[in-house]
Order: sequence, then C-alpha cells, then structure tokens
Amino acid sequence: MGRTHNWAGRWHSTLDKLGYSRKYALAITILQVVTGAVVFISSFDALKNYRKLFQVPAIVLFSLVLLLLLVRWLSFFRSSAIVFQLHKDSGVLTDRIAGFRNVALRRATWITLTSSLYDKLKNSASPQIAKEGLFQAGVSVGINFADDLNEYWSTTHRSNNAPRTAIDLWLNYDSSSGMGKFEIEPGSWSESPKVSFVVLVRNPFTYSKDVPDLSELLRGYIQGAANHILNRPCEAKFLDIGSVETGSLNRFEVKCM
Repeated sequence: MGRTHNWAGRWHSTLDKLGYSRKYALAITILQVVTGAVVFISSFDALKNYRKLFQVPAIVLFSLVLLLLLVRWLSFFRSSAIVFQLHKDSGVLTDRIAGFRNVALRRATWITLTSSLYDKLKNSASPQIAKEGLFQAGVSVGINFADDLNEYWSTTHRSNNAPRTAIDLWLNYDSSSGMGKFEIEPGSWSESPKVSFVVLVRNPFTYSKDVPDLSELLRGYIQGAANHILNRPCEAKFLDIGSVETGSLNRFEVKCM
C-alpha cells in the first residue's frame, strides 16, 4: 500500500521516530518560527549598512526562510487534523504515520453488521455463547492490531518502549481513528510489580442501546491489544458505563502479569 508523502507527514514521522510527542513537536515548531523571525529582523537591520546590491538578494533569502518556517508551523495544525490519507488512484485509505490501511464506515453500518451477526449467533446457540463470541472476536482484533503496531515500532527503533509509553501511544492512535477517546484514568496506573490500569473510553463506537453486549467486543479488543503490546498476559474487566442513557463513557480495568 502507498504511504502518505506530504511534507507535514514526514516532519511528524521523523519526530515520532526520535521519540517526540505532539506537544514537543509544537514547542519545537514555535521555537523555530520565533527564532527565524528574530534572525530576519536582526539581519534586516544589519543590512542597512550594506549597498542595495546586496540588500535585495539577502532580504529575499531571509524572507523565504521565514516563509518556510511559517509553512511548517501551519502544517503542524493541518496535519494534526488530517489523520488519514485517501489515495484516490487506488481507493486505499491509510493513516498518516504508520501507513496502516483503514476503511471508513458509518458507525450505523458497523453497528448493524455486528448486531446482525450477534443476533444470528444468539438465536442459533445461546446469549452466553454469542457474548463470548464477541469477546473472542475483540481479542483477535486487538492481537492483530498490536502485532502491526509492534512491527511498525521495530522499524522506527521504538520496540523497547516502557510499558506506560507503549500503552499511551496505542491509546493515542485509537483516539485519532474515530473509535472514541481512549485514555488511562488518572491515578490508575501501577507497576508494582504487575502492570494495572483503567482505560477510559469516551463515546465508544461499540455502544448500542439495543445491543449492550457489543461492549464485550471492545473489552476483548483492549485485552488482546494489551497482551501483545506489553508482551505479557493481561485481563480486561468491564467496570461500568458512566452514562447509561448515552453510553458516553466505558471503563475497563486491565491487569497484567
């Protein structure tokens, strides 16, 4: 598959390889723009002492440098909003950093598809088997995604991430994909010596008032992904839904060996 080859994408991909987070990237970009502006103003003042023959080319050169720095600053905000790139010639949608292929579906389409399969399994077997089937499907999806993520990290020399860093990177990726807002509940992280934490998922894409058991798919996904990202056995437990009316918040406790 093709990868996104825009200038802003390469800039953030390089920062990602070096281990910078997005907030540091913004700080670096702002520093570059401010430094460029200071240098430009200082140089312009110094050029007053030179003949006009040298002033014009120098001013043009410094103006171009400042323009490039401003473009970089603007590209930061532009790339922050554009997470995926559609390759129109092939019809393939990839993410901007790792190049993973994705597909955009209406959430209603996904809910209808999954609910139909769930109902079929529930009617032909039992509700418990259908619920377990959703969970195991989620585990498989989580493992598959985590293996892709680990492979990508190995190519960017980040395969030895600390546990907290690895989990944060994973949750940040999922938060940019439309699945909901994934984050670690403040104060829940522990590594003494076993890793445990609580994952908050705001506006989870799996929520359905008609089929609440779809949350089992997300629980399985979190367990499977945590297993392979941390390379240790993990168990995810569904805690609660913050708002029963809207399903706007899911909490999952994850405990790893």
